Amino acid sequence: PAHELVYQGVPADIAINAATFSAGRGSQTHYSVGAGMAFSSFQIDLGADFSDTNDTFSMSGVFRF
Repeated sequence: PAHELVYQGVPADIAINAATFSAGRGSQTHYSVGAGMAFSSFQIDLGADFSDTNDTFSMSGVFRF
């Protein structure tokens, strides 16, 4: 079965959704990496996902008090 998101609305309505979820790209291979460090009162995490069409980077932090 197809395991992809497909945008079926009018592209002019929300252009970013049409560009992000447009059909016809076919199979994609993704490579991901992530790392994090935790300290007594602080935590930081970094992650990245790479593919032919999109690269996504994420960062999060937690401060405990």
